[in-house]
Amino acid sequence: MKTIFSLIYFFLLVLSVNGQSDYSIFLAEGDQAVKDTLYEKAIIKFLGAKAADPDKSDIIEKRITDTYLKINDLRISAVQLNQQLQDTIQEVRNQRNRAIKAEKIAKANLLSYKARAFIEMDSFQTAFDTAFRAMQILDTLYVPVVTETFGAAVYRAKKRTISDNTIPLENTLLSPSGKYILASQANKKAVLKDTLGREIVTLSHKKPILSTAFSPTDDKILTCSADGTAQLYDIAKDTTIHFAEHSDEVLGGKFSKDGNLIATWSRDDTTLLWKLDGGFIKPLGGHQGNVYDVIFSPNEEKILTRSSDQTVKLWDKDGQFIRNLEGHDSYIYHTTFSPDGKSILTCAADNKVILWDSEGVLTAEL
Repeated sequence: MKTIFSLIYFFLLVLSVNGQSDYSIFLAEGDQAVKDTLYEKAIIKFLGAKAADPDKSDIIEKRITDTYLKINDLRISAVQLNQQLQDTIQEVRNQRNRAIKAEKIAKANLLSYKARAFIEMDSFQTAFDTAFRAMQILDTLYVPVVTETFGAAVYRAKKRTISDNTIPLENTLLSPSGKYILASQANKKAVLKDTLGREIVTLSHKKPILSTAFSPTDDKILTCSADGTAQLYDIAKDTTIHFAEHSDEVLGGKFSKDGNLIATWSRDDTTLLWKLDGGFIKPLGGHQGNVYDVIFSPNEEKILTRSSDQTVKLWDKDGQFIRNLEGHDSYIYHTTFSPDGKSILTCAADNKVILWDSEGVLTAEL
């Protein structure tokens, strides 16, 4: 480019010598070219003006320098615009991926909730098929409730074996990290194995084990039994704590989101809250039927208990009763908190889906 401008300059200089150029015309045309953002044309015109009147070189050089700066600014702007475009394209891709992920999780969660309802109704094959479809939708995504439901359904559908274990399995659970498999058996035992099938420990009750759960931190196991007790096993310490306050079969148990609390529910129509050291906190009573599930809010501030009496009760984290969520007239098969803990959703066999606020006040019926 510099070589071309040098040749042009030389040519214009010759023209100047021959009296065929005019400083004012070149200067005006150069200024106009700058206004029209025709910067390369402007530089050529300014060089012509410089050749026409060398005594005004300083004025022309400043114009040329300013024009080069404008060209440089254009190049920088082009680079910035290109980067902004690439950032926008990437953000659109990210939003699309997030939307696809959210859609997969929503579909899988819905199937998982249906599978749990089928389990409670003893429709084990249907529960397995439904839970399996949920896992297929997730593909490589990990959603704890879907994985736990699949583990609960997979061996209730038919008799399966893990490694050399030939005893019929009632419930099989995969740990949150995927490191462990816990298989509870009809002979009152639960066998903990790694994913290679190697046995780590066997946990025993006096009567059949009805429910099992891993802690969110993957280091503790809760087993609930028809013998009216629950046991908390610490994998690392190889120690067991017994919970023995229920007066009937312990149907299920669950850890809070942070793993610091445990809730167990029983055929005695009560839910009990426990500390990890086995300390009893408080009973959550008042239901007139079996409690089938306990749900901790994401912020650990509220607790829901769902019962066969067609009601859901709302409690605070200390076990203080807040209110009944009354609005369904049939079996309630699903209850959950929104991710921010500000809303509650209930679904029932009466084909109603009801939305409540965090204090249990009905806000919408869908």
